[in-house]
Amino acid sequence: YDFDAVFGSCSSQKDVYDEAAGEMIRSNLFKGFNVTVLAYGQTGSGKTHTMIGGNGNMIGKELNEDLDGIIPRAVHDVFD
Repeated sequence: YDFDAVFGSCSSQKDVYDEAAGEMIRSNLFKGFNVTVLAYGQTGSGKTHTMIGGNGNMIGKELNEDLDGIIPRAVHDVFD
């Protein structure tokens, strides 16, 4: 198998977003390209935690650097 990136258990939500989705969203979305981020894996592997975050709250005006996942960070990038 070939992987674009592998993240260890000590990786932060910010590290995952920046490497896996952030630049793709910032550079392609505003040029008119569609962007899709897909979380795939075994039950209990952390897909929801990665996509939504550790606090389970996607609605907030301020970004929580420690807890927010890919979706809240993407929304923040788009509307900030």
